[in-house]
Amino acid sequence: MSTSNFITVGATGSKSKEGVIQWVVPYYVQTIAQVKTVGKEDYENCQEVSRTWACNNDGADPSYIVTVTYEGGSAESNNATYGDEESTVWSLDFEMAEEPIEAHWNFEEIKNVYGGKWADPETKEDWTFDETLPAGSKASSGLGGKSKVGKGNKNPMKGVKTYIVMNCIASVSYTKKTLPKTVIDNIGKLYRSVPDAPEQFNNLDKGNRNWMKMPPQISKRGNVWQISESWKLSEYYEWPKEVYQDGNAGNFN
Repeated sequence: MSTSNFITVGATGSKSKEGVIQWVVPYYVQTIAQVKTVGKEDYENCQEVSRTWACNNDGADPSYIVTVTYEGGSAESNNATYGDEESTVWSLDFEMAEEPIEAHWNFEEIKNVYGGKWADPETKEDWTFDETLPAGSKASSGLGGKSKVGKGNKNPMKGVKTYIVMNCIASVSYTKKTLPKTVIDNIGKLYRSVPDAPEQFNNLDKGNRNWMKMPPQISKRGNVWQISESWKLSEYYEWPKEVYQDGNAGNFN
């Protein structure tokens, strides 16, 4: 296509922390047909991902500004486990969630201290706490934290159906020219440590817990793939090896 009837001015570029390179290029054209065809398939080794346009004057001699966005990445993104080392982003995120009180790791002791019963004894679902503590119970109650012993004292667990869980998620974000075939192989598998994470990352004291590989987030950004992999830390005990597969050798004794 001839380039004599359009010009480009003021292209801008950026690079994300994960290594995605983006170019935004404005083209000035004279016909509506050129709005859809102007531009290059490959701009600075990046591919077109979107375009917008505006009409300068809608008269006998119109002209248009077409803004084309290109995205891609460097060739180095395929040289390491997770991509270009300088553009590989590791993070630890913490969040709160609510789980049924019956799922608590110390539920048997909770029942002993605060009493209660199953709303449906046959299915053993929906544990309900009584208004008062059971006889012989010793539990801290009130603003003063005084110990209350025996039946008749107010039960602080009355009406409680859930408890708060503090979840820890380890994640890594990176880009690759080619989508790794193994990126979904290990979903649901267990790890004593997060694979290929920084040494200081895996040296953190996590107690008697392990990691589970979660589903990745994958998106196409021009001619590269942006990938985010994550691992979830178990709550108190290890995820059981009888339920989930082992993801790395030596994960369990």
